[in-house]
Amino acid sequence: METYTYNPTGEVTQIQYAEKAVGNISLTEAEKQLIRMYPGQAALVRISQQHTDEWTNKVFGEYYKEESWKDGDAANAYRHAMWNALMVMNLGEEKAKRWADAHEAWPKELDMHIREDGFSNGKHTEMDLHNNQIGIDIGVRMSGMEPDSVTVNMISEAILVELRRGNMDVLVDNGWYTEVSECD
Repeated sequence: METYTYNPTGEVTQIQYAEKAVGNISLTEAEKQLIRMYPGQAALVRISQQHTDEWTNKVFGEYYKEESWKDGDAANAYRHAMWNALMVMNLGEEKAKRWADAHEAWPKELDMHIREDGFSNGKHTEMDLHNNQIGIDIGVRMSGMEPDSVTVNMISEAILVELRRGNMDVLVDNGWYTEVSECD
């Protein structure tokens, strides 16, 4: 598999063949194709992902560390929604959805695999797609506002409202979900 990196100017460069890509993120074939076709968009997708990681760390504090977060938990749900909302702000709705769908486009034969948490890959993908759409909807709503008036904090708060209301899918309740959902 090809690996891509992003240099400080935001350009995307193919650097080698490998299984892993930026950080610890594996790329689907659909993502690789989009990177080759739209390297400028790929840079904005990556920037959106970096901001998402920063905000997930801010919101979930000591709980959210790359070595301890769980796929399928509240932090992961927040992360998917934030990434998609930021992509909408950076790329627009249609392109954000294209990149988000590409990120979830794993081979169907992997869907039935059961993970440590007892849920299938397919169930995790359903969760991610649902939370991606919430982020897209929030991004669309926010992009309709005066551009200089929208802050990442406003986007984050809108996502947390959806999480607290139970509108986001969370498969794994490791205590963070209860704590975040009880915050006012």
